[in-house]
Amino acid sequence: MKKLVLGICMMGFTIFGFAQGQPRQGQERQGPPSQEEMLKKATTELKLSEEQVKEWETIMKKYSSVEKDRKKAGETRKEMNDALLKTLTEDQAAKFKKMQERQGPPRKD
Repeated sequence: MKKLVLGICMMGFTIFGFAQGQPRQGQERQGPPSQEEMLKKATTELKLSEEQVKEWETIMKKYSSVEKDRKKAGETRKEMNDALLKTLTEDQAAKFKKMQERQGPPRKD
């Protein structure tokens, strides 16, 4: 009887452990979005033109290698955002700034 109860408890804890490790349906993944996700969101929300999308891709590629260095990431991200803002119209720039405000300040690790 003890073995049966112990077996059921172990099976329950195992199932519970696996369930906690899996993202739920409809739940977004943790961590910052990828550049492709950022570009896709910006394209739809800011209604970027094809030319602007190409400029954004170029700018993001330029800064992607530097962003891996966490010490320089904050200032690099600011430089990248400034470069991205220069490609936008006034309306798009205002929307972009609101998007950044919703995102919140960068983490300090």
